[in-house]
Amino acid sequence: MALLEVLDVGSSKGKALKANTLEALRALGCDIAVEEVHDVNRLLAYGISGIPALALNGRVIVQKSVPSPQELRVILTTLLVPAHTSSFRLRTIVAPTDFSEVALNALAYAKSVAAVQGAGLNVVHVHQPAALPAAPYLAGMAPEDLEWKYAQLNAFLEKPVFTNGFDAGKVPIRSEMLIGTAIDEIKQLSKHPDTDMIIMGATGNSNLFNHILGSVSSEVARKAFCPVLLVPRDARFRGWKRMIFAGNYEPYEDVVLPRLLELAQKFESTAQYVHIHIGSSESYMIGRIHLMSAGHSFSEIISLESTSVLEGLHRYAQEQKADLIVMSTTHRPFAEALFHRSITKQAALRLQTPLLILHPNDNK
Repeated sequence: MALLEVLDVGSSKGKALKANTLEALRALGCDIAVEEVHDVNRLLAYGISGIPALALNGRVIVQKSVPSPQELRVILTTLLVPAHTSSFRLRTIVAPTDFSEVALNALAYAKSVAAVQGAGLNVVHVHQPAALPAAPYLAGMAPEDLEWKYAQLNAFLEKPVFTNGFDAGKVPIRSEMLIGTAIDEIKQLSKHPDTDMIIMGATGNSNLFNHILGSVSSEVARKAFCPVLLVPRDARFRGWKRMIFAGNYEPYEDVVLPRLLELAQKFESTAQYVHIHIGSSESYMIGRIHLMSAGHSFSEIISLESTSVLEGLHRYAQEQKADLIVMSTTHRPFAEALFHRSITKQAALRLQTPLLILHPNDNK
């Protein structure tokens, strides 16, 4: 049975920490005792450097701070809620291509990820035939057109790619040609039991990351039934040592966060939970809660004040030298702020960090 202890000397901050912890537990539906420890000798035995502090099963997880109930919910979700019943496996990665330079870079990225995880790679091109002039349905595909498309796909696969020192030569690769609309076909592929992740370029025709709304990439990212990784034009895989989860304290995150942390463990990564608050008078300000617990948890909870979700996320990711930004489609206000069409009117600001989209209804 889990036990939470508030380590304090009876201060108002200690009482606030206990109250916030109880509120977070209620939100999680966890019936766990929260005890107060005031004895000086017991406090010294924990080796803490300041109070108040919070310990789980004898291990200090927070000290010298009073996280909000929302922040404590994130912390306790990753420490108390069991991980997803099926482990986060990467056996087969699907890499859609439109033969563009962005798609070629995404292929190099996918090869590197597959090499690190020992996964196979399925390179897919979806051909959308021209519609008949007098009908809204699709025309058939002539044999010579199909041969030409296969020739394009084979030529694409023969192009040299830069894998940044990761051994991609041993990755088993197969190719597939599908006929239909790209979004629908890739979405169907995402339902397949063998598809563990889709890795594709952030956009096929522009180097501006904020043009992805309305593109195949963004639609697939929102509608797929497996994780989708969007790779900016110039991104290179260098391992995922630093992950940032851009969250909004949504209840749906209780499902997504354990999966994310399983992935972080696979890549031996540290993960931060970052909440971006917009509408603040502060153009950019960072608050952080350092977590002392090791293992299946976040390293820090970050509160970021910014006038823009995209600008704040971009700046913080660059400052932290993050290898991966992760978010969930359940964060509707947050996602709409990131993917809204009005963002395309901004200057040439682009996220240079790959973006992984997780879905609560992922069937993997």
